[in-house]
Amino acid sequence: MPSLSLAPVPGFCIKSSADGRKVFVNIAWDKHVPPPPAASEQLIARAIHGDDDPDPDAWYSRTLTDPEFKLFIIELALQRIEAQSSLVLSRHIATPNIASKGKLLPRTVTIPASLVPGAPPHIQELSPFNWSWSKHGTEIHIQISVPNLPRPVIEHATLDIEPRRFILRVPEYPILDVNLASSDAAEALTLKRQRPLLIDSATSQWRVADKMLVIVA
Repeated sequence: MPSLSLAPVPGFCIKSSADGRKVFVNIAWDKHVPPPPAASEQLIARAIHGDDDPDPDAWYSRTLTDPEFKLFIIELALQRIEAQSSLVLSRHIATPNIASKGKLLPRTVTIPASLVPGAPPHIQELSPFNWSWSKHGTEIHIQISVPNLPRPVIEHATLDIEPRRFILRVPEYPILDVNLASSDAAEALTLKRQRPLLIDSATSQWRVADKMLVIVA
């Protein structure tokens, strides 16, 4: 993946805790960070209850005027830290009256090639599977739309469910691998903010007539 040199500009700092220790998280920005992939207004509204703005300057400015958007950015940061470490961060947070805890140093990061301005389009095999989710009481329902699959193919399909991931393998089709711990897709963002999937009590059902696989976890 290509690399990008950044000089983070302090935005604000939050204080959380983990295992009895204080944890400070710096929220910074840089105008050279590429904008996120486009998403429909419906999915964006479900994720942050607002409009998409790819301009990094505008994203930071919005945290100063939109408390709900600021909470979304904070939650996104906490989840990303948890996904990359073994920490479980408290959501009881404070906002110290400082722009950052310590000095923010320049750094080099890797980014997906598809986000590099002017890069050629990345060609990949399109998945025939679409998915969505809904909540029914305490249950999380994940609906995966599938093509018109013959029964012998369905019989050889496999489904793996982890607390933050589900993987559907169907013979002769691309794998559907949804990792909620790392995905920034709008639909995944709304689900990753829910509790982990309950793998011990999870169930799945093929609804052949509806061309759908339903997971209840």
